[in-house]
Amino acid sequence: MANDIVLEVKNLEAGYDDVQVLWGVNLKVRRHSLTTIIGANGAGKTTTLKSICGLLKNVRGTVILNGEDISALPTHKRVDRGLVMVPEGRWLFPEMTVLENLRMGAFTKRARAKRDETLEWVYTLFPRLKERANQKAGTLSGGEQQMVAIGRGLMALPEVLILDEPSLGLAPNLVLDIFKIIQELKNEGLTVLLVEQNVHLGLAISDYAYVMENGKIIMEGTGSELENDPKVKEAYLGL
Repeated sequence: MANDIVLEVKNLEAGYDDVQVLWGVNLKVRRHSLTTIIGANGAGKTTTLKSICGLLKNVRGTVILNGEDISALPTHKRVDRGLVMVPEGRWLFPEMTVLENLRMGAFTKRARAKRDETLEWVYTLFPRLKERANQKAGTLSGGEQQMVAIGRGLMALPEVLILDEPSLGLAPNLVLDIFKIIQELKNEGLTVLLVEQNVHLGLAISDYAYVMENGKIIMEGTGSELENDPKVKEAYLGL
């Protein structure tokens, strides 16, 4: 059903200076689902996310959120409407405490009104963050910093939470912890768009997925369909 589509991207083209990276990308994200984009390094995955969020200027195409064309809106206006991205590399404020970093996520009027309630929800998801609330974010482990980054995104009350490589640089046991949290967010009904280097884990928790290559979507299907596809197995799963 059309009203199940919370985010739609049509004919997206983008690049950096004179170098075009995306070539007519089309994708849809259904409400209360987890959608993943997979592909090799340099395929255009992060460029796609930055374009959707308005972080790149050299962009053509259409981005629709909840039926509204937001293509011309600046990034902060897209956040106001619930399009929230947790970037690769986390980008925390290292000299600020965990609590201060989390509160920075609730800067929109809509999010500020429910800041305390949302904070308690985040602490429920990440009990360790409550224990470290007054600790400087820069002193945390990589896994804990990723929890802060995701928590900060949740503080903005996203309609769509966009996660760019949340497992990057983490130890294997911490990767599993992060994916358990992402799975829990999905189970609670949050809409998630994920770019993930760990193809096996990404597809395992996905309702739907897209395969990107050279700035184009070359395959799509349910997570299980792509995980069992011979081409995907050979190219991305080493099978």
